Amino acid sequence: MKKKNEQKKKFSLSNYLMFLPFFIPLTIFTGEYLIDNDFWFTINQGRYIIENGFPHIVINTIHSGFSFVYQSWGTGVLFYLLYHLLGNYGIMILTIIVLELIVYFYYKLCMLVSNNNYKSVVL
Repeated sequence: MKKKNEQKKKFSLSNYLMFLPFFIPLTIFTGEYLIDNDFWFTINQGRYIIENGFPHIVINTIHSGFSFVYQSWGTGVLFYLLYHLLGNYGIMILTIIVLELIVYFYYKLCMLVSNNNYKSVVL
């Protein structure tokens, strides 16, 4: 029984250490240069959907009159709301949360395969 308790303590410490590197960019890099051009298209589509509803023709491009279905409207609306409310920090926080989830699930997968806490943390 003690081994399970000791392993849980080690997991909680490694859990905190695993998440630390992702919070450093939040304090250092907050400029707009971190956001690429596709983001601005997505955020503009999200703004348009919130203000006018779903478009059925192409907007915000050089083409006009084409039928159009914006398939990633959920991310467009989410990005627009985060950017509108929190600016660059909102996008950075969302990115960090998604990265943290990926690292956590990767760790859990490594634990499932190897059942070795040290190897899983290193990987």
